[in-house]
Amino acid sequence: MKIEIVKIEEWLKLKRTLDAAKSNESEARKEICNAILGDKISGVSHAESHGPEGIFDVAATGKINHSIDKPALKTIWPELTTEEKKAVQFTPKILVSAYKKLPADSKLKSVVTVKPGLPSLAVKLK
Repeated sequence: MKIEIVKIEEWLKLKRTLDAAKSNESEARKEICNAILGDKISGVSHAESHGPEGIFDVAATGKINHSIDKPALKTIWPELTTEEKKAVQFTPKILVSAYKKLPADSKLKSVVTVKPGLPSLAVKLK
């Protein structure tokens, strides 16, 4: 299938604009949140800002992310108390290669939703 170069160039321009907008938004958000939150690393803080459109109530929420070192967890799992194990949630995830090998009448297939994802696009200048 032949695609007009104009369409590819349009997509490249939109992609660059979107990437720049995402980066600029992220930096502006960090700056505003840092100004409102100060040294507070979690929770919500409010500030008021006056502009031509009116008065804005700006809420900044500080967040702390927690993640698990999966290989290390596997090593210490047998040693953890029941209480410690309750603090860990195992999220089911489909292993597509194994799923595709299942027979058509597999019970698992009745609880799995299959739908198209957003296609990806890669354009390289030769």
